Amino acid sequence: MKNNEPSLLQFTIHYPSVTFAAFGNQEHGAMSQGNEFRQLLYGDKGMLSPLKDLSATDYGHDMEHIAFDFHINPCDYEINEIRAVGTYRKKGHSIDVAVIVGEDFFRKSHEERRQWIREQILERIRQVGQVVSHQKLDTDIERLLADIGFRL
Repeated sequence: MKNNEPSLLQFTIHYPSVTFAAFGNQEHGAMSQGNEFRQLLYGDKGMLSPLKDLSATDYGHDMEHIAFDFHINPCDYEINEIRAVGTYRKKGHSIDVAVIVGEDFFRKSHEERRQWIREQILERIRQVGQVVSHQKLDTDIERLLADIGFRL
C-alpha cells in the first residue's frame, strides 16, 4: 500500500444472531462460531493478511472500497435483507458485498474452510466486476482477481 492509503478490501464479520430465549449453550455456540471464523480471517496466519496492502489506486479511479460483510448463521428474517452485491455508491466510491456463512461451513476441515472463503471472495469480486462493467467504472477487476487469487 502506498502512503498509508486505506485498503481496497474491507471486511466485517456479523456474529450469529440468537433469540431472546436463547439458552446458555446456544449463545455460547454462536459466539464460539463467530470467534472461530474471526480467527481464521484475522488470526496469526489469517487469510486476510495478504490482502491488506491492496490499494484502490492500483486498480483504477472509481472504486475506493469493496466492503465484505460475512454473516454467520443469520436468522431467516436477516437472510431476506442480505444482498450478495449492493449498488455502487458514487459518493463513497464503494460497493458492499455479503457472504452468508452457514452451519455447514463449521463441519468442514480447516483447508476446506479456507478454500470456501477463497472461492466466496473471488466470486463476489467477479460479481462486482459485472457492476463495474455495466456502469463503465474505471476499475481493473481482472487484475484485482488475479492479485487476490495469487495471495489467497
